[in-house]
Amino acid sequence: LSGRLQTRLDVPEDLLDCPLPPLTLATLVENAVKHGIAPAPDGGSIEVQARRVGDAVEVGVTDTGVGFTDSKGSRIGLANIRVRLDALYGKAGTLTLRAVDPHGVQATIRVPWIRGSPA
Repeated sequence: LSGRLQTRLDVPEDLLDCPLPPLTLATLVENAVKHGIAPAPDGGSIEVQARRVGDAVEVGVTDTGVGFTDSKGSRIGLANIRVRLDALYGKAGTLTLRAVDPHGVQATIRVPWIRGSPA
């Protein structure tokens, strides 16, 4: 991906210590690279952003890759994230996926705002 991947991080200072289940963010970035950017002939960009929304934190990984396709991916990584979120936060922990116009995908994790406590 040399020269074909641009990255951007948009995380406010007060959210840098917000706990997430281990490897959750890494899995979403890996999916964005593997299924979004790598198959795109011209590459693309990945942005990681976080924001407070009331008593929750939303962390999103957005890519400008090929978007949703009939990929042969196992979806195990996403299933594992959902299981971990449910085990830690119940209905307060969610993972959503949405298409980005004109192409790409945004994966967003929503967790309760718990500053500085371990995940």
